[in-house]
Amino acid sequence: MLIIYIILKNRKIYMIVYKKGSLIMSNSEKEDISGRDEFKRVLKPILEHFRKEHKLSQHELINLIIEPEEPLIPLSIFSTSLAPLQSVIKYLKEELNLKNGKISILLKRDQRVVWKSYSEANKKQPKRFEIKEERYFIPVSILGNKGLSVLESLVLYLKESLNLSIKDVSSRINKNTSTIYTAYNRAKKKQKTR
Repeated sequence: MLIIYIILKNRKIYMIVYKKGSLIMSNSEKEDISGRDEFKRVLKPILEHFRKEHKLSQHELINLIIEPEEPLIPLSIFSTSLAPLQSVIKYLKEELNLKNGKISILLKRDQRVVWKSYSEANKKQPKRFEIKEERYFIPVSILGNKGLSVLESLVLYLKESLNLSIKDVSSRINKNTSTIYTAYNRAKKKQKTR
């Protein structure tokens, strides 16, 4: 078992790494961490070593570290030929082993819609997703907005919370730029009318 203690104090980072009870790394020299990039530079090699040693995907490592209270959806699942709702349901069911009832609660959709969407997704794409190394993860809660479609919610989140351009969103989820533009404008209009 690998245990990593990371202590931030006065913008300095102290790291102690234990493996099976033995100290394997300690930085007695206090590293000055002056910003996010420095913090990332120091932590990245340790986390990468841990990920490879335990054969974890990037997504599994993130879930171990932050223990999210809600599932995180890798953005790459939206680049398939499936409809966005089908992609989310298939991912939650097959990769996270969630039941239809739990999925319907998370997405605020009827269980019959979840069942039908999953059934149609399996007909279109019987194989499981190939989860690639991913930079962006979507909290499932943003997809449960009843007033917006899954695509509208997704585009709105990517554009406004992650500051991606319409063109960047389009290329990342493999959809036409005009489709993304239309989804974004519809989402904005629906938000104004509430």
